Parts: sequence; structure tokens; C-alpha cells
Amino acid sequence: MSIQTTLTSCKRALMNSYKRYKLKRTDLSLGNAQKSIRHLLGKSRFVFVVTQPSAGSSANAINPEDSWCSARMVQPIVQWHEDDFTIWVGTSAGSRKVAEIMHNPCVTVTVGSASATANLIIHGRATVHRDAQLRRQYWLPEWRLFFPAGSGSEDYCVIAIEPVRIELMDFKHNVIPQPFGLRPLQLERTRQQWQVVSL
Repeated sequence: MSIQTTLTSCKRALMNSYKRYKLKRTDLSLGNAQKSIRHLLGKSRFVFVVTQPSAGSSANAINPEDSWCSARMVQPIVQWHEDDFTIWVGTSAGSRKVAEIMHNPCVTVTVGSASATANLIIHGRATVHRDAQLRRQYWLPEWRLFFPAGSGSEDYCVIAIEPVRIELMDFKHNVIPQPFGLRPLQLERTRQQWQVVSL
């Protein structure tokens, strides 16, 4: 048997051993999923927000006929209500994301973690707010780089994203549905409560 064959066999044995180890510890309970979500959002300084194209909108559009979704990296402020949460994003009132949310409030937020071998996909409904109190409440000092007048800038507004459905896979926290590593755990919020809907 060649060295290469031996190494390949060893790698396969290690992978199978790791898989058995993780399968024994898999925990698809709602409580563990919520723990994972808190950890991923807490460790993520930035997330991606994906919006649907706004037909006929010219706000920063490269080509008005494009039908691709728009994605951008943003710095979120996560507001927790026990085991539920809202994601707040500060932005320019004239931005493309605001125009697209006004056209279609259904958005997707994505979070990834290489260290945890995890990904979190949050589907939610977004609303745009220009209320002075909310703009002050959901403001980060570093954003003064973009809005020199601070939270009182005329162009500054905040977006609230209320999650309605979540897809989650997290090897570190043992959220690993079957088939192994190929399908996320799905959660939905009904009557203000989260529940696991797919195992």
C-alpha cells in the first residue's frame, strides 16, 4: 500500500470518526438553536442584508432592467427581547436599500462564521423609520464618518428587521440536521413564539 493511499485512508477514518462524534452530540432543540443564534449575532460585527429589486427605481441602479437581488454588508444593532430579537440598521434615506424596502419589505440577513463552521440566514420584514428618538437610540459613534451631523443628519434613517423565518447550521453548537451538513434547521415565528419546523 502506497503512502498516499495510507494517508487517504487515515483522512477518511478521521472524518468518519468526527461525523459519528458530532451525530451523537447533535441538539436540534429550540433552546440550543436560540443559543446558537445569540452567539452568531453577538460575534458578528457585520452582516449582509439582501433586498429585492425595486422595479423602475433609479436609486443607485447600475441597470434599471437588472432583476438581481441587492446585497450589502452592514453593521447591525441587535435588540433582544428575551429569546426574540430585532435587527436595526442605520443607513442613508436615499440609499438603494431604502428604495427597495419601500417597494418590497421582505429581506434576508446572512451571517457566517468560519471558526464555528456555521451559517445563519434570517428572513424578515423590514420597515424604515425616520423618528428622531429611534435615530438617536439606534446610532453608533463610528457612523459619524458617514453622517457628520450625527443621528440628527437629515439623510440618516434606521431600518428595523423583524425575523419571521430562520435557517441555521452550527457545527460548534451541534445544530446539524440530517442529511449531515446538507440541510439547515428551520425555525418559524408564529403567534410571537419561535418553533422548530424542520428536523
